[in-house]
Amino acid sequence: RLRFATGFMNTIDLVAIVPFYVELLLQYTMGTEATNLSWLRVLRLVRVFRVLKISKYSEGLVLLANTMKRSARTLVMLLLFEGIAVILLSSAVYFGERGVWCDEGNDFCAHTGEDQGAGWYSTVGAYSGSTYTEGCRSAAWCRQKSQFKNIFVAAYWCIQTMTTTGYGDLVPMTVIGKLVGCLTMLLGLVLIALPITVISENFAQEYQQQQLAQLQAAEEQWLAQRLSEANSSGGVAG
Repeated sequence: RLRFATGFMNTIDLVAIVPFYVELLLQYTMGTEATNLSWLRVLRLVRVFRVLKISKYSEGLVLLANTMKRSARTLVMLLLFEGIAVILLSSAVYFGERGVWCDEGNDFCAHTGEDQGAGWYSTVGAYSGSTYTEGCRSAAWCRQKSQFKNIFVAAYWCIQTMTTTGYGDLVPMTVIGKLVGCLTMLLGLVLIALPITVISENFAQEYQQQQLAQLQAAEEQWLAQRLSEANSSGGVAG
């Protein structure tokens, strides 16, 4: 009973209905002080996870779940390698793209970065378009602000590049940044392609086992039907 009560599907039901009763309890005990419970209503959105319960009625979802379960070690290894690559490559592109720091301490790099506030700015001549004159108010020319303002932004770029998504909102401009970008794309293809073969093999094995189980169930049903017919015929003959 305890195993059934703590099952995954029952846990989904519990999490889906508990916020409703917690809200009623708070309103009853706290009265008007509990009117602002929007944060609790957000938790009720977890009811959407009840759609996962249909997985036990879908052979395809069961097949997918079993494949992922069989491939758990491979997926963990993939995440580990991806994490190491993201840390190294995002650090490399960050240091290659950040340029120079401009703030009040250095007069915003002789006022060439004053228009956009403190931050990392491109090194003069690092790439075509590293400086601009149109729209520059604080000096004769201004520096372009670096897109990679911290490691987290660089990690975001690295993940979308390794997964071949490439939104285009962040683009390395320097030579070092472009070289790191090429390495990131190639390494992403290799890291993702290697575990895919293992997952595909596990999917094929799970599919064969599912088909075999269906054939065995059909055979057992046929034998049971034949045995029932035989017993019925024997009873009539007797």
